[in-house]
Amino acid sequence: MSEANSMDCRVVRLRCWWFGHEQHPQDSAPPDEATCMHCGEYVPYSAMVGDTRHHRAIDFLHRFWWHIFGRWLPHKCPACGERGKCKPDCDGIPF
Repeated sequence: MSEANSMDCRVVRLRCWWFGHEQHPQDSAPPDEATCMHCGEYVPYSAMVGDTRHHRAIDFLHRFWWHIFGRWLPHKCPACGERGKCKPDCDGIPF
């Protein structure tokens, strides 16, 4: 096995580990187990549709951003769109 082929195999396996396995789009209805389109492994259907490490990492980053910065920002008024204090002519009713 050449070094380039070995590296390609690692990259494909890392891709499936991070983004999850994918079934070929032309396959029939979801079976109990199927072959991954990228790495060729025979995996259960739950491994193809479950939550991926990528989605969990992005969700963590969004929650981290909100925890550090988002909750300290004043909310927008639904009527005038100002943050903090409303405009003098705003009654707070969005219609």
